[in-house]
Amino acid sequence: MSSFLKMTIHQQLIKQLILFFDINGTIISSDAVQGKTVQDSVNQLLAERYSGNWAGLKAPLSYRDFIDHYLCQGSHLDEKLKKQREQHYSGFLGFLRKNKRHFANILLEVENTYDQALSILKDDDLFPSFLKLLQYLKQEKITYTLILRTFGGDIAVVKKKLQDNAVAKLEIISEGLFKASSLYIDNNVLNSSQEILQYIKPDQHMAWQDDFDHWKNHQKTFAYGKPFPIDFDNPHTLSIFFDDNAIKKQIIAIQPTSSAVTNQWEIQQVLLNKGIILEVDTLEAILDEDYYIKHLEKVLEKKRQGQLQWCSC
Repeated sequence: MSSFLKMTIHQQLIKQLILFFDINGTIISSDAVQGKTVQDSVNQLLAERYSGNWAGLKAPLSYRDFIDHYLCQGSHLDEKLKKQREQHYSGFLGFLRKNKRHFANILLEVENTYDQALSILKDDDLFPSFLKLLQYLKQEKITYTLILRTFGGDIAVVKKKLQDNAVAKLEIISEGLFKASSLYIDNNVLNSSQEILQYIKPDQHMAWQDDFDHWKNHQKTFAYGKPFPIDFDNPHTLSIFFDDNAIKKQIIAIQPTSSAVTNQWEIQQVLLNKGIILEVDTLEAILDEDYYIKHLEKVLEKKRQGQLQWCSC
């Protein structure tokens, strides 16, 4: 897509671009709060990607699925089990090396991918694809608002990284805290999607702490996840939500301005198909520096072709 076409799309079709970005696994790989290193994260990503006949199983499955459903089976709400599983994920490459006689067919490829990912992240664990997207938006003179989202305690760390990074040089000017579906921000309490969207201004980047306990206390289901305020009736606002768990977990709660959602699963499938929600492939987001730009351009092209109509929602 030419620069002229991209600018034309922006000027004629989009007056407000809102980019909601989950933090961990979407723009960074480590988690200082939970003590999760880059090496731990890359091991987990590889454990999700590679399959084998672990422990003599007849049908191949990913190493992560083997851990989750065989070695450490049990409720996803069990925090003790979660820690045990993460220890196994982090030891994936070590497991392959220890059993290389059985897994020689994938060991070399896993090692190469592991080394490549660590090389990319050696100086800064902000994903190059995310930084290149910010650079692209600036170069194309596309006005946007970045809103970081997290259940964790990583806002302060990432806020500083974005300020200090030579490519990003991006300032988060406001931080908010969700209590259930109400957003507490700058001495305001915003109780509806309409109020929240009206508060979002171009180039006024923010970070919102989502309510993990609210989600967990309701069995981690859609309706209680990270609120995604969206206006289906405004053709000039384009909102996109990037999250590496968008499909794997019921983690996003669609909250339109016009009416309540009766079927979260159904509407999320529509938004996933349109690219308005993207379940981020974390490993690809690390390895492919154009990962986010390509997705944004794809959505902009759908917008140009009139494929983002909401009647099907």
